[in-house]
Amino acid sequence: MLRSFVGQTSETSFEHLLNLRPENKVSKAPKLTLGDVEDISRNSDKLELSKDVIYLCQIFREYLIENDIYVSGRRGRKIIKPLKITAFTNGESIVSIYDAWILPHCLWDKPDQLDGLTEVFKSNIAVSNDFNLDRAARLVMSWESKSKQDQEKQVPAIDEYGRPLFLNIKSNKVISAFRKEPKLDAEGNKLYLDDRSGEVPYDHYRGKYSKLVEIEVHNTPVLKTLDYS
Repeated sequence: MLRSFVGQTSETSFEHLLNLRPENKVSKAPKLTLGDVEDISRNSDKLELSKDVIYLCQIFREYLIENDIYVSGRRGRKIIKPLKITAFTNGESIVSIYDAWILPHCLWDKPDQLDGLTEVFKSNIAVSNDFNLDRAARLVMSWESKSKQDQEKQVPAIDEYGRPLFLNIKSNKVISAFRKEPKLDAEGNKLYLDDRSGEVPYDHYRGKYSKLVEIEVHNTPVLKTLDYS
């Protein structure tokens, strides 16, 4: 039922063809037993055609009539079998429109008809008997929005030991989430802890401070774009 066009041997390959020697190599690839074939044939017959496949077959029928491509009713009926086998061997419970990719290879009578038949399938791959264009447009917009969110999503970067990374004040990568910095007053002066007056700028009580006042500051987390499988 499946047809594949093989062109004529070229002039340059003709002599090579004449000198070919038979090869006796036996493929070691797993082979289907007769029992396997019978099981596939029997079980695939139980699958039903989806409404979309039936609709697509009608589209192909109209194309065949319009382009004077003759396909007998007997052949048309037999084509359903490979469709069901395609679906069954792919673990599907119903023949979907994606299983119908073999239709163009079953329907052509002359090699130059294959391209047109293939285009019919490509043009109708999204066809549906109850297809709603507005709903499809809304779904596409939703998917595009989600895709953009995924592309912009970032997660903390980690080192080789799985520890989160941060940037310190010098933009160097560190594993500490905090750093200590001098505490400043409203004018930007460093504050020191004075014995009598508490926190004061250094210039106010020169020599009377005990130590520099420091505060903990969050280091900036290092982020990277989330990689999806």
